[in-house]
Amino acid sequence: MNGHKIHITCINGSSIDGRITDVHRHFHQWSSQEDQKFLKSEIKKADCIIVGYITYKRSVNLLKNKRTIVFNRRNIKYLGNNIYFIKPNRKTLFKILHSTQSRKALVIGGMNTYSWFIKQNIVDKWYITIEPYFFGTGLPLLKIKEFKPKNARLESVKRINNKGTLLLKYSINK
Repeated sequence: MNGHKIHITCINGSSIDGRITDVHRHFHQWSSQEDQKFLKSEIKKADCIIVGYITYKRSVNLLKNKRTIVFNRRNIKYLGNNIYFIKPNRKTLFKILHSTQSRKALVIGGMNTYSWFIKQNIVDKWYITIEPYFFGTGLPLLKIKEFKPKNARLESVKRINNKGTLLLKYSINK
C-alpha cells in the first residue's frame, strides 16, 4: 500500500503462566502501578490505539482523546471523536491508519485482537510485562487454530519493581 510506514506494536500484561486476564479480577486490579504507568506512556506516544471491543469498554477512560480503532463484528463505522469501529480487516485497517497519518499504532488487547495481528504478520514490536502471579485460569495471550510459528528477538529485559515484575521487549521477525 502506498504512503508512510506504519509501525505496529503490541503491548500486554501477563501472569507467569501466560494469562492476560484472571477470571476473578480485572487487569487494573492485578497489574502493577509500574506496568500501568508504562502502558499510559506508550499510549501517549502512539498515534492510534487498536483494541478489541471488550478491552475498549473496559479502557474507555484510558483512551479518551486518542484516535482509537475498535475491532468488533460490525461493519466500519466512524463514531466521531476519532473512534472507528471495524471488523478485523487488513485493508480497512491500513486505509484508516494511512488516512489519519498514523505512524505508530499500539495494540492493547484482547486475546482475539492479539491473535489477529500476529497471524497477519504485521507486528513490529511486542512489549510483555510479566507480573509475579500464577492464575491457573483466565485467557491466554493468543488463541489461534492454524498458525505458523514466528520467531521473535528479545531486545531488552527490565525489572520494573521490587516485586519482580519484568518488562520484556521483543522485535518480531516477519
